[in-house]
Amino acid sequence: MLDVLIVGAGPTGLTLAAGLARFGVQFRLIDHAMDRVHESRALGVQARSLELLQTLGLAEVLVRRGNASARLVMHLDTGRVAEASLGDFGVTDTRFPFILFVSQAETEAVLGNHLASVGVVIERGLELVDGVPEADCVRCLLRHPGGKEEQVRTRYLAGCDGAHSTVRKRAGIPFEGDAYLQDFLLGDVEVDGLLERAALHSFALRRGVAVFFPLGSPTTWRVIAAAGGGGGRRTRERGLALAPSHDTGEPDPSDLSLEELQKVVDHATGGGLTLRDPA
Repeated sequence: MLDVLIVGAGPTGLTLAAGLARFGVQFRLIDHAMDRVHESRALGVQARSLELLQTLGLAEVLVRRGNASARLVMHLDTGRVAEASLGDFGVTDTRFPFILFVSQAETEAVLGNHLASVGVVIERGLELVDGVPEADCVRCLLRHPGGKEEQVRTRYLAGCDGAHSTVRKRAGIPFEGDAYLQDFLLGDVEVDGLLERAALHSFALRRGVAVFFPLGSPTTWRVIAAAGGGGGRRTRERGLALAPSHDTGEPDPSDLSLEELQKVVDHATGGGLTLRDPA
């Protein structure tokens, strides 16, 4: 019998696996996806998360891959620019008094490399179909690529599989939340124009808003934009291939063109910034 079955190899599942490996706990780590993410997705890491990663010797590695000194630059419709620091929290009890902007792809790469170095294998393409509590364990049904099924008994079943968590659903835990009504456009892009690379830039000059987050990798910028008077459609993303369906949890591919994203950004910024696909 396993001690722990971890479902989901995102940052949460990878961090849990690293902690369990450190203490010699018997576990398996599975993920339905065949590969880790290669897009930005989540991109803000708080001080407490970095402190936890530092117990594994990984925080400073991750900080070197991200941007720890970003300032917020607000471009106002009056033509003025206002600035605020995102790093000066006035705290003295942490080594990481800042918000680290770093792509989720980088976070997963750092954690994945660490797990590989200690002999942990991420079992990809393996899906949790069901989990049934019993007196001394949880009896789980797993499905391998090709359809082969496997029964596993584990003392603990850890649901690290996101908003559409199979573990959460099997446990009967409701999802306390809902989708945003606004239509947001997201993209990992390069930008030609006067944007300071060490700053987070917020624009709301005309019709709509656009926010540029400094990443560096996999692209220089992550842009989130919304047209003024947007309706109630689902978030669409460029270069991310993951606007999940609320019914199935599966990726809902959206055909967002660079030209469409550029148009919304132009409305928010007044023009002057040209979006490009990464080379």
